[in-house]
Amino acid sequence: MSPIVRKSSVVVLCVLIGALSVNAQSRDSFEEFRKGIKSDFETFRKKILDDYDKYLEGIWTEYQAFRGIERNPLPKPKRPTTANPDNRPPSVDLPEPTAPQPQPGPQNRPKQPNIEPLPAKPVESQIAFDFYGISVSVSKTGLEQDPTQWKNLDYADLWRLYSKRNISAVIVPAMQQIAEVYTLNDWFLFELVRSYVAGIFPSADARMRTSMVHYLLNHLGYDVRVGEEVTEQPILLVAFEQLVYGRSFTEIDGQRYYLFYDSFYRDTDRVGAFKTCALPHDADKGRALDLVIHEALTIPYTPHAYAFRYGDLEISGEMNVNLMPMLYRYPQMPIGCYTLSKVDDKLRENVVMQIRQQLENIPQHQAVDRLLQFVQSAFEYATDDEQHGFEKPYFFEEMLFYPKCDCEDRAIFYSYLLWNALRVENQMIGYPGHEAVAVHLDALISGDGYMYEGKKFYISDPTYIGAVTGMCMPDFRSIKPEIDCYRYFDSE
Repeated sequence: MSPIVRKSSVVVLCVLIGALSVNAQSRDSFEEFRKGIKSDFETFRKKILDDYDKYLEGIWTEYQAFRGIERNPLPKPKRPTTANPDNRPPSVDLPEPTAPQPQPGPQNRPKQPNIEPLPAKPVESQIAFDFYGISVSVSKTGLEQDPTQWKNLDYADLWRLYSKRNISAVIVPAMQQIAEVYTLNDWFLFELVRSYVAGIFPSADARMRTSMVHYLLNHLGYDVRVGEEVTEQPILLVAFEQLVYGRSFTEIDGQRYYLFYDSFYRDTDRVGAFKTCALPHDADKGRALDLVIHEALTIPYTPHAYAFRYGDLEISGEMNVNLMPMLYRYPQMPIGCYTLSKVDDKLRENVVMQIRQQLENIPQHQAVDRLLQFVQSAFEYATDDEQHGFEKPYFFEEMLFYPKCDCEDRAIFYSYLLWNALRVENQMIGYPGHEAVAVHLDALISGDGYMYEGKKFYISDPTYIGAVTGMCMPDFRSIKPEIDCYRYFDSE
């Protein structure tokens, strides 16, 4: 379901509930009605889970996996373009950009239920496993001692085995509690489950591990399916709210699913035929995972110093280096989602405060250019392929950790500081093979810009080295960009 359709659904639901409340005899009766709807929904979902083994032993349909979509197939330049502000061409009116696509927000996400603390269990019933360097303990399933005895069971029999042992009743609340302690979003809860299963079943076959992950994620409420290639290689089919780049996918009943294998980071873009069980069209298949990090992570802290300076503008401090392994292989999502995500609030507040204090008494246009030139020159440039070997947009925090960065990393970082430190409206705009920023200033200036909804925006490109606000790279002056993120007043 597209973000536009999902948003419309929320509006319709609100209108419906509002109309029903008007006709209700009292607030109490409406609350009873609301609880009834919730109870019916949970009953419906529980029935699907109770019957899932029947679907697993039913008809399996063949589908085709397609190669992952590249966010920007054009290669990035090995070296950044350099400008000469003293010899700039006459200013031009640039093409108006394409409007930004709506992104899922907190209003579209069902809130997780409050989790009651589990009764303390003896130490011997717990198993410790590694989650990005954090030692986490969760109850055992009772199947760990000799998992090879289950290797001949098919997916339906494995589901029945887990249900008979009532594994979800203990493991699911434990996973939710851990997610609450560390403020994990959907993606990290998904990774937590995978880490747990890998930890308890290191010697089990891939089918059992994949089947257990599938079972737990479904009981956590997610739209995740299990499948198998013609080689009998098991796969997980995972639905996301956002488009995911660089990962093979398929479509089933209008829903896009991305393929994940037993190994964590291999086989991200395999293509070919596979099979998965048929589910009823009206079944509640669960909710798609939301990749946006809506709340800052609260994981153990290990300090790492950073310091950047250009001219008379500088930032320094320390960050939590434990975040870096968690973010390194984060699924590649639309650029706007990186700007919406919150990873480390305290770090961001500190950087914003430093920038604001150094620029607060400077006229707006001058402050914007000072910040622009800082981002252009305080950070070294390198493409993702050169530095990482794969496409990797940075979250704000990663910009302060890695020695080099490319255009989209700079744009994400610059856009955030423009808005939060200087309160300057801005748009992140995407060109073929390039990401830049455009700003709306309080006063008109001479420079390359475009009109958008009655406002003038000027190009302010953090990878066009030496350029000032109002200078667009020559190669992009006639190209219509796409708005990836728009920060404006009354938008938050």
